[in-house]
Amino acid sequence: MKINKIYTVASACVFCALLLFSPSEVRADSVTLTLTGAGGQSSGPYCVYPYDFSVNNNAANTSR
Repeated sequence: MKINKIYTVASACVFCALLLFSPSEVRADSVTLTLTGAGGQSSGPYCVYPYDFSVNNNAANTSR
C-alpha cells in the first residue's frame, strides 16, 4: 500500500512538472467568429443549417 502512495505522489509531481515546462505557444489564441447569416431557410425565429460566418473579420465567408 505504501508503494502505491509513492507512485501516486511521483506521478503527480511529474504531471505538474510537465505542465510547468510545457511551451506557452500550445495554448489557443483568441478567434472571433461573426455570424453573417443563415444560408438555408429560416424556420420561424430559428436559423437553420448552413450557417455563414466570418473568422477574424475576414471578408471571405465560410459556410458550415
